[in-house]
Amino acid sequence: MAQALPERPPLRNRRPWSSRTSTASDVIAAIALFISEAVALFLGALLTGSQQDYDRAHPDPTPTPTVHYTPCLSGSGKCH
Repeated sequence: MAQALPERPPLRNRRPWSSRTSTASDVIAAIALFISEAVALFLGALLTGSQQDYDRAHPDPTPTPTVHYTPCLSGSGKCH
């Protein structure tokens, strides 16, 4: 005959994940995650700021002349 599995003792109003690890390791993991997220946010802000500074320092080039307008270059002989 098959034996019945023993019942698990009640968790005594504790969360299931807290019985697997100690409180200290949970707190250390939470602090490490918080610091890594803060660093990632800081680096994202730095990259965004540097991209904006680059965009301001390097504007788009001026448009090229069209068929209807050709700039008059000195000495070219093609001024209209």
